[in-house]
Amino acid sequence: MVNLSSPPVTDEPIVKRAKFETLNIKDAVREFKVPFLKINENAKAPFRGSEFAAGADLHSAEDCIVPKKGELLNLLLSLKSHHFLCKYIVSTAFKVALRKGTYGRVAPRSELAFKNQTDIGAGVADEDYREEVKVLLVSFGENDFNVKQGNKIAQLVSQEISSTSEMPEH
Repeated sequence: MVNLSSPPVTDEPIVKRAKFETLNIKDAVREFKVPFLKINENAKAPFRGSEFAAGADLHSAEDCIVPKKGELLNLLLSLKSHHFLCKYIVSTAFKVALRKGTYGRVAPRSELAFKNQTDIGAGVADEDYREEVKVLLVSFGENDFNVKQGNKIAQLVSQEISSTSEMPEH
Protein backbone atom coordinates (compact mmCIF):
# COMPACT_ATOMS: atom_id res chain seq x y z
CA MET A 1 0.00 0.00 0.00
CA VAL A 2 1.30 3.41 -0.93
CA ASN A 3 1.41 6.04 1.82
CA LEU A 4 -0.09 9.23 0.40
CA SER A 5 -0.60 11.12 3.64
CA SER A 6 2.12 13.73 3.31
CA PRO A 7 3.87 13.89 -0.06
CA PRO A 8 5.10 17.24 -1.33
CA VAL A 9 2.59 18.93 -3.62
CA THR A 10 3.99 19.10 -7.14
CA ASP A 11 2.55 18.90 -10.62
CA GLU A 12 3.86 15.51 -11.76
CA PRO A 13 6.07 13.52 -9.36
CA ILE A 14 3.16 12.39 -7.11
CA VAL A 15 1.62 10.61 -10.07
CA LYS A 16 4.80 8.62 -10.71
CA ARG A 17 5.44 7.80 -7.04
CA ALA A 18 1.93 6.67 -6.16
CA LYS A 19 1.17 4.92 -9.45
CA PHE A 20 -2.08 6.82 -9.80
CA GLU A 21 -4.07 6.03 -12.90
CA THR A 22 -6.35 7.96 -15.21
CA LEU A 23 -9.38 6.56 -16.91
CA ASN A 24 -8.79 5.49 -20.50
CA ILE A 25 -12.04 5.45 -22.42
CA LYS A 26 -12.81 6.09 -26.08
CA ASP A 27 -14.45 9.48 -25.58
CA ALA A 28 -11.59 11.51 -24.08
CA VAL A 29 -13.92 14.49 -23.53
CA ARG A 30 -15.65 12.47 -20.81
CA GLU A 31 -12.43 11.45 -19.10
CA PHE A 32 -11.90 12.78 -15.58
CA LYS A 33 -8.39 14.18 -15.89
CA VAL A 34 -7.44 13.95 -12.22
CA PRO A 35 -5.23 11.02 -11.24
CA PHE A 36 -6.84 8.59 -8.82
CA LEU A 37 -5.87 5.48 -6.88
CA LYS A 38 -8.29 2.63 -6.16
CA ILE A 39 -7.84 1.42 -2.59
CA ASN A 40 -9.96 -1.70 -2.95
CA GLU A 41 -11.82 -3.75 -5.54
CA ASN A 42 -15.13 -1.94 -4.88
CA ALA A 43 -13.84 1.35 -6.27
CA LYS A 44 -15.37 2.52 -9.52
CA ALA A 45 -13.46 5.01 -11.66
CA PRO A 46 -14.81 8.57 -11.56
CA PHE A 47 -15.85 9.84 -14.99
CA ARG A 48 -17.95 12.58 -16.53
CA GLY A 49 -21.37 11.32 -17.60
CA SER A 50 -21.63 13.58 -20.62
CA GLU A 51 -19.56 15.87 -22.80
CA PHE A 52 -20.63 18.98 -20.90
CA ALA A 53 -20.74 17.57 -17.35
CA ALA A 54 -18.98 19.82 -14.84
CA GLY A 55 -18.09 16.99 -12.48
CA ALA A 56 -17.15 13.34 -12.48
CA ASP A 57 -19.65 10.89 -11.04
CA LEU A 58 -18.71 9.37 -7.68
CA HIS A 59 -19.95 5.86 -6.94
CA SER A 60 -20.59 4.13 -3.65
CA ALA A 61 -18.14 1.37 -2.78
CA GLU A 62 -20.52 -0.11 -0.22
CA ASP A 63 -24.14 -0.93 0.51
CA CYS A 64 -25.54 1.36 3.19
CA ILE A 65 -28.65 3.12 4.44
CA VAL A 66 -28.96 6.86 5.06
CA PRO A 67 -31.64 7.01 7.78
CA LYS A 68 -34.82 8.97 7.10
CA LYS A 69 -35.38 12.41 8.56
CA GLY A 70 -36.61 12.20 12.13
CA GLU A 71 -35.42 8.62 12.75
CA LEU A 72 -33.40 9.86 15.71
CA LEU A 73 -35.94 12.51 16.70
CA ASN A 74 -36.75 11.06 20.14
CA LEU A 75 -33.08 10.72 21.05
CA LEU A 76 -32.29 14.20 19.82
CA LEU A 77 -35.22 15.72 21.71
CA SER A 78 -34.08 14.00 24.88
CA LEU A 79 -30.67 15.60 24.40
CA LYS A 80 -32.30 19.03 23.79
CA SER A 81 -30.74 19.11 20.33
CA HIS A 82 -32.31 20.91 17.37
CA HIS A 83 -30.31 18.98 14.77
CA PHE A 84 -32.78 16.69 12.97
CA LEU A 85 -30.76 15.59 9.95
CA CYS A 86 -29.73 12.02 9.41
CA LYS A 87 -26.51 11.30 7.59
CA TYR A 88 -24.04 8.64 6.55
CA ILE A 89 -20.44 8.84 5.33
CA VAL A 90 -20.26 6.74 2.16
CA SER A 91 -17.00 5.20 0.93
CA THR A 92 -15.87 5.65 -2.69
CA ALA A 93 -12.74 3.48 -2.17
CA PHE A 94 -10.41 5.77 -4.09
CA LYS A 95 -7.96 8.62 -3.49
CA VAL A 96 -7.21 11.55 -5.78
CA ALA A 97 -4.10 13.62 -6.54
CA LEU A 98 -5.44 17.05 -7.41
CA ARG A 99 -3.32 19.30 -9.56
CA LYS A 100 -1.51 22.28 -8.08
CA GLY A 101 -3.77 25.32 -7.86
CA THR A 102 -7.01 23.29 -7.74
CA TYR A 103 -9.30 21.72 -5.19
CA GLY A 104 -12.00 19.08 -5.48
CA ARG A 105 -15.58 20.03 -4.66
CA VAL A 106 -17.89 17.15 -3.82
CA ALA A 107 -21.29 18.29 -5.08
CA PRO A 108 -24.76 16.76 -4.98
CA ARG A 109 -26.34 15.06 -7.97
CA SER A 110 -29.49 16.97 -8.91
CA GLU A 111 -31.59 13.90 -9.72
CA LEU A 112 -30.64 12.21 -6.46
CA ALA A 113 -31.41 15.34 -4.46
CA PHE A 114 -34.80 15.79 -6.12
CA LYS A 115 -35.99 12.17 -6.07
CA ASN A 116 -34.63 11.19 -2.64
CA GLN A 117 -34.36 14.53 -0.79
CA THR A 118 -30.63 14.10 -0.17
CA ASP A 119 -27.79 16.58 -0.07
CA ILE A 120 -24.04 16.62 0.53
CA GLY A 121 -23.02 17.72 4.03
CA ALA A 122 -19.37 18.55 3.36
CA GLY A 123 -17.37 18.69 0.23
CA VAL A 124 -13.92 20.20 -0.15
CA ALA A 125 -10.78 18.20 -0.91
CA ASP A 126 -7.74 20.48 -0.83
CA GLU A 127 -5.00 20.01 -3.42
CA ASP A 128 -2.77 18.25 -0.85
CA TYR A 129 -5.51 15.89 0.40
CA ARG A 130 -4.40 12.29 -0.15
CA GLU A 131 -6.87 10.24 1.87
CA GLU A 132 -9.94 8.38 0.62
CA VAL A 133 -12.65 10.54 -0.95
CA LYS A 134 -15.82 9.99 1.08
CA VAL A 135 -19.26 11.47 0.62
CA LEU A 136 -21.33 12.76 3.55
CA LEU A 137 -24.90 12.07 2.41
CA VAL A 138 -27.60 13.90 4.36
CA SER A 139 -31.27 12.90 4.24
CA PHE A 140 -34.22 15.28 4.37
CA GLY A 141 -36.64 12.57 3.18
CA GLU A 142 -39.48 10.71 4.85
CA ASN A 143 -37.99 7.32 3.88
CA ASP A 144 -34.64 5.65 4.44
CA PHE A 145 -32.37 6.10 1.45
CA ASN A 146 -30.84 2.78 0.37
CA VAL A 147 -27.47 3.04 -1.33
CA LYS A 148 -26.12 0.05 -3.23
CA GLN A 149 -22.49 -0.54 -4.18
CA GLY A 150 -21.88 1.10 -7.56
CA ASN A 151 -24.69 3.69 -7.25
CA LYS A 152 -23.87 7.25 -8.31
CA ILE A 153 -23.97 9.29 -5.10
CA ALA A 154 -22.30 12.63 -5.86
CA GLN A 155 -19.97 14.35 -8.30
CA LEU A 156 -16.44 15.64 -7.95
CA VAL A 157 -15.71 18.98 -9.60
CA SER A 158 -12.08 20.06 -9.95
CA GLN A 159 -11.90 23.82 -9.58
CA GLU A 160 -9.12 26.37 -9.68
CA ILE A 161 -8.22 28.11 -6.45
CA SER A 162 -8.44 31.86 -6.70
CA SER A 163 -6.47 33.69 -4.02
CA THR A 164 -4.34 36.75 -3.62
CA SER A 165 -1.70 37.64 -1.11
CA GLU A 166 -2.96 41.20 -0.68
CA MET A 167 -6.10 42.16 1.18
CA PRO A 168 -8.41 44.60 -0.59
CA GLU A 169 -8.57 48.11 0.87
CA HIS A 170 -11.85 49.34 2.30
